[in-house]
Amino acid sequence: MSAETRLKLQAEKGTIVANRAEQFAPADRPRESAFFVVQRRARVSRLLSLVVLPPNRLLRWKTMLKLVYCITKKPGMTDEEFFHYWEHVHGPIGARIPGVRRLVQSHRVAVPGDARGADYDGMAELWFDNMGALLEARRSPEWRASSEDEKNFIDRSKVAYFIAAEHPIV
Repeated sequence: MSAETRLKLQAEKGTIVANRAEQFAPADRPRESAFFVVQRRARVSRLLSLVVLPPNRLLRWKTMLKLVYCITKKPGMTDEEFFHYWEHVHGPIGARIPGVRRLVQSHRVAVPGDARGADYDGMAELWFDNMGALLEARRSPEWRASSEDEKNFIDRSKVAYFIAAEHPIV
């Protein structure tokens, strides 16, 4: 049985499930050489297409990337001022960055009785289809406008930043 036939059978049985395009590796091909598009409908998934790509074209087909910023408010700002500005002023600026598929702000919540205070006041996540989309977004005037606006509410000396690919566990 070919790898494509095996994947079709797995998809029909529902053992391959995806909400969007993802990579799956057939046993007889390296993971980087095949890109499978699987669509989920109710509880049945089916293989829609198989595209074999040469290694030099893989960068644009890689998994979705998430840019994560952990941020701290500017000294002198109240929580209310910070969270309002971030959501209602800066949020729409960030939402205009080309290629952003999802933008999520996680605002710090105080938990009574916690022995340790939060290290940051919030976390922003910007989702991009792939590395190429992220790099293109960084060159845009919208990215520059968003970066420039950060000085209005963020303490830039207390920021953590990284780019991640998710590996869901649950």
